[in-house]
Amino acid sequence: MQTVAIGMFSVVAGVLVAPLLPGSWGAWASLALGGLGLWGHRGGWLGSIGIGLLVGVVASRTVPQGPELTGWVSLRGVRVGAPQGRSGDVAVGGPGAPSIGRVRIRFRERAPPAGASVLVVGRARPVRDALPGAPSPLRAARLVGVRTEVLASRSAVIGAPMTAPSSNDPTGLLRAVTTGDRRGLDEALVGRLRRTGTAHLLAISGFHVSIVAGLAFALGLVGHRALAVRWPTGAPPWAPAGFAVLAASIYALGAGMPISAQRATLLLGLVMVGRLWGRTARILPILMFVAAAVAMVDPGALATPSFQLSFGAVAGLATFGVQLSNWIPPDVPWMVRWLGRSVVASVAATLGTLPAAAWWFQQLAPWSVVANLIAVPVTGLVIVPAAGLAQLLPEPLAGGAAHVGTLATRAVFWALAPFDVTPWAPAVGPLGAALLAGALVIAVRRPWWGFGGVAAVLLWPASEAAGWRFVFLDVGQGDAAFVQHPSGKRWLVDGGRPSFAVLQWLRRERIRHLDVVVVTHSDADHLGGTLPVIRSLSVDEVWAVNPPDALIEACTEAEVPLRRPRDALWPPNDGVPRDDNDGSIVLSLGPLLLAADIDADIEAELLDRGLSHHAWLKVAHHGSRSSTHSAFLEVVRPTHAVVSVGRDNRYGHPAPEVLDRLHSAHAEVWRTDLDGTVEVHVTPRGTVVQTSRNRAPRTRPP
Repeated sequence: MQTVAIGMFSVVAGVLVAPLLPGSWGAWASLALGGLGLWGHRGGWLGSIGIGLLVGVVASRTVPQGPELTGWVSLRGVRVGAPQGRSGDVAVGGPGAPSIGRVRIRFRERAPPAGASVLVVGRARPVRDALPGAPSPLRAARLVGVRTEVLASRSAVIGAPMTAPSSNDPTGLLRAVTTGDRRGLDEALVGRLRRTGTAHLLAISGFHVSIVAGLAFALGLVGHRALAVRWPTGAPPWAPAGFAVLAASIYALGAGMPISAQRATLLLGLVMVGRLWGRTARILPILMFVAAAVAMVDPGALATPSFQLSFGAVAGLATFGVQLSNWIPPDVPWMVRWLGRSVVASVAATLGTLPAAAWWFQQLAPWSVVANLIAVPVTGLVIVPAAGLAQLLPEPLAGGAAHVGTLATRAVFWALAPFDVTPWAPAVGPLGAALLAGALVIAVRRPWWGFGGVAAVLLWPASEAAGWRFVFLDVGQGDAAFVQHPSGKRWLVDGGRPSFAVLQWLRRERIRHLDVVVVTHSDADHLGGTLPVIRSLSVDEVWAVNPPDALIEACTEAEVPLRRPRDALWPPNDGVPRDDNDGSIVLSLGPLLLAADIDADIEAELLDRGLSHHAWLKVAHHGSRSSTHSAFLEVVRPTHAVVSVGRDNRYGHPAPEVLDRLHSAHAEVWRTDLDGTVEVHVTPRGTVVQTSRNRAPRTRPP
């Protein structure tokens, strides 16, 4: 069994490494792996590794490459693979399509379920990568041959009318737990479930599949016994188990077969088959077999949080759950035993999902164990059965079932209120997630060593760099720059468009406190990402001129002082130009000049005020032709210029004439659309520049 588990793990590893073996390297690697498998087939685990890697590489490389599209497109295809929020893959092909393969669609609402035929109209662009340390959409796309992302302006599910939420289900939870459709969900309910660590109850998860299977098994057992009374020799002993697996499969298929439902259904079926054959079920080897099966059918599933969280939770239950359950005395009353097992299950599942949760979401509810003790029984015994009956029964019985389910939902919402507190924010990058997983594996045998490693990974302090540190974050068509002063003070200047990306990057960098957050002006591509930072991190003060209502509200909520900038080159203290770009805050921070979104008129004003030389220039207004003129560059004389700009943006930034001016000024140009995030360390011994894409790190003398 151990050899089989190693082979299944190798299949998953083969799928992951296949995109790293392009062209002829993939063929040579496949031959080498095949040879390793044949040579080591008698050696047990060595042969399993070789054959498993070969199967994984071949399965991944048989996925057809999707088309490369640009501009406005109209696509028709079938939703395939595991969705991730509003993003999902659509397999296109046939008349009017450049080639057969997948295209990633970013829908305006949640992605339709797998298997749905969809029509999409939108703007195509290459798949964009994330900030350093975050899960990479680009690497995930390579697993399934996706080369194009389409921002859908319109989409429709063909042959499946989108019905409005039922009046029998005002919270939307009943429909979510039966069909996976989250439209119409009460936002207050969703927020409370997330903050209390019970949001897994919204998904079509293994928990729901287990409930359906358990109810079906009970019904099958009753029917089996009734049949055995009338027909003692004709009632097959496996009928109740088979009925449970069939019911779970139908439920999962009806909900669009999300990854967690795939895992639960396959795991349930294999365990049932093993027991019918008289074999003892060993969960971890079976779990690896299921993971390999899912990876071979849909390689892209491996790069989704649903896969990592779902399989991590079961792995935690199978390891820590078994160990912690041994601490429960066998002779205690059943209520105490049930309570203890429930606590153990919640703790074990939390430990199993910790690496993925800290990497993807950076949220850990401090009261999740207690909250799940309340929510799980009510959901399993009342809400899920009521939701199923509301879907299956005719009126007025369906309305009655929905009413019971809604009352139970509101009762859970009310009961969770005392535990609705700000979640903890454990944050790691890919290396940190791997170290967390390794520490948890060690904890199975040596708990003190393992959990000590977990604490060390999560509490590791931020690095202190000598000199100036500038990080120009690749936030697309927007601006966001992190500045660390030689004194150790940390500033954030703008945060890009509305998202949590900058906040999560700061947390992965172990930055929990900012001395100053500067909002250069109120355009969404500068302001949006700063609002979550102000609400979530410790911030001493915020600088802004003419702050919009959203910024005032965020500062008031977080009790952070909102002030006019001090020591800014622009705007003057005696007035603010009408145009928002002309009122942008311009800063001189050591060797760096941050020019925000000013244009040529403000550049001339700065020259009149005695602007000086700066080795680094953050180019104004994403490289717009209305800024960065020759007279300005002659005075600043930058040796390096950074253009914060989105890839293939519709504005044509940076303008060719601006690039020509920068080259004429002998400035080396760095672009976030081409180079990714640009990180600069300026010390007395020289300047080190690192980028997240394309260019290698380089060191220049002072």
